[in-house]
Amino acid sequence: MHYYLPEEETHVEFYEPLSDEDYHKIETSLNLVSEFRYYKRLKEFVVLNFKEITAFLDNSPKKITEVKFSVDYIKSTDVEFVKIELNRLLMNYLSSIRTYLDHSETKLKKRYGKSSSEFDNFKKSTNKLYDNKFAYRFIYKLRNYAQHIELPISKIGYETQRVMKSQEIRRTLTPYFDRDELLTKYSDWGVVEDDLLREKRTFPLMSIIEQMTDSILKVAEVVEKDIRKSFSLPLKEVLCMIENKSSERGMVFLARDIKKNSKGEVILYTNVFLPINEMREILNESTES
Repeated sequence: MHYYLPEEETHVEFYEPLSDEDYHKIETSLNLVSEFRYYKRLKEFVVLNFKEITAFLDNSPKKITEVKFSVDYIKSTDVEFVKIELNRLLMNYLSSIRTYLDHSETKLKKRYGKSSSEFDNFKKSTNKLYDNKFAYRFIYKLRNYAQHIELPISKIGYETQRVMKSQEIRRTLTPYFDRDELLTKYSDWGVVEDDLLREKRTFPLMSIIEQMTDSILKVAEVVEKDIRKSFSLPLKEVLCMIENKSSERGMVFLARDIKKNSKGEVILYTNVFLPINEMREILNESTES
């Protein structure tokens, strides 16, 4: 990523050229920060999709009944819109779950190897959740159901309550899974089939995805802790190198692709931002964990 100086009056002071070894260390640290940022981005996909579903359910009851004080009738088109939008959001959520797990597994295996402690810790974490959490097992399988068989949400509950003192009308939308529909239309649930048979005929969405989101955050905690440890030494070395050049007057950056005129004066270069704060954050959290 390239950043350019924003003002012509900015004073630039060039230090001595980096050795090939030091340049390689800085390039490596930039790649490490970018890689760590990618893991956090994957996690945020899950969190943001979860928040979007929550916000939709909070706001939809107001929108579809905003012109009425009490609810005797809701248009079928309003209900259809809720089903379409809710399934769209849930499909996004399911996709982000699978993306987080698949990308994390692939990247950890590629960087550290299949027999590494980092990869082993990731697999132990996901296996433990699969073995002990119905929500994790169910969502893991539900993604295949939603991708290949049927939209996952077919039933929407709507409830209104009047608060006697204030006469306020409280409206709640509750999406449900239909156990029998899930079992009838899909035969590849594996051990989750027994789980579903123990559930009621309909069971609510939100408690399931709340637990699943919490599970993904637990996996992310394990993954990020191991990555911080492995990145710690190279980042410390580069941060020390950078901070020795830093001053209160400005920021240190890496200049490359330098071009000079016939007098040896620098006339053009590419300014590469050095994410010092992100390096510090990774190192600080590594020290605390």
